[in-house]
Amino acid sequence: MDHSSWRVRLRRWAASGSGDVLGAGVLFGADRVLTCAHVIRDPATGLRPDRVQVEFPLLQGLERTPWRTATVAAGHWAPPFGKAQGDLAVLVLDAPAPLPSPVTLHRTLDYRGATVLIDGFPEHRSGGQWLTGVCRGPGGEGDERVQIDLTGAGAEAGGAARLRGGFSGAGVREEGTDRLLGILVQADERGEHGYMIPAATVAKYFRRFAERYVSGPHAIPGHRVVSADAARAARPHGLQRTVTRWLNGEADAWDTEVLFVAEDDDRARQALYVVLNMADREQSPQLAVRPVEHGAGGDSLLSRAGIAPRVGSIGLVLDLEGAALDDPGRPELREALAVLRHELRHAA
Repeated sequence: MDHSSWRVRLRRWAASGSGDVLGAGVLFGADRVLTCAHVIRDPATGLRPDRVQVEFPLLQGLERTPWRTATVAAGHWAPPFGKAQGDLAVLVLDAPAPLPSPVTLHRTLDYRGATVLIDGFPEHRSGGQWLTGVCRGPGGEGDERVQIDLTGAGAEAGGAARLRGGFSGAGVREEGTDRLLGILVQADERGEHGYMIPAATVAKYFRRFAERYVSGPHAIPGHRVVSADAARAARPHGLQRTVTRWLNGEADAWDTEVLFVAEDDDRARQALYVVLNMADREQSPQLAVRPVEHGAGGDSLLSRAGIAPRVGSIGLVLDLEGAALDDPGRPELREALAVLRHELRHAA
């Protein structure tokens, strides 16, 4: 992979072209840059900036570093809120990048144990710095992020190998596959642990962006996905209460819950799909961008009825109807089954 084309440095916009370095971003295609909202927002107002300077410092053979002016793309601003939620932005360049980027974000069903490389632009490292780490799975205050523990020389001693200012918005690349899994958003006080916004979370907030630049399997099969509008309008169903108690790990819930739905009971089947979608980190209608932006809240008939599974409590949904388990023909089902086998091998 040509790392020089997608790694970009962000500066506060200045007429002289020498504003302060804000952090990092990832270029997609010829004119879209994904970064964290806190990296670029105006420190005085807390609002989205009028302009940002995007630089391409890794392109070789040029007399000076090329740069472009960028603005926040319409509908692609999700400032931080709640419990470590949001904090995403997509910029659009005023002119195409000198070299287009070949990368996409890849959603994966199981991040644990993945060795990753993180690139950023900390102070006095104008050419950037690479750090190594290992994904530990979902972490942080909310349910939208993945914890990364730094590895390598100096990481445990608090030396040079630590996360600091300039890494926010940096791409997180899986070592050995070159897949981009997300962008770095936050680090602990000592810089030994970081948190990544994974591809699935990006897709939840920016669906149009995801249609073009996010690949990989969904936690819920595509033909079982329910739109956010349909979920908000769904009426409560007794079956949903049972599934919600189970997903939320309530004291009276069984370890295994078996549900029987009559073949001709379309309402019950739809109710099941709705509650599973509400529990999925990517599809959850409670946190759809529209209510967040307009301050209307993500309330629905189900949440008012006390049916609100914890976002991210669903990790994997397998739809095995008509599938051959020894040789599933669908690639996404094959990957999902591999994750399930991994879970079973490590189960208590």
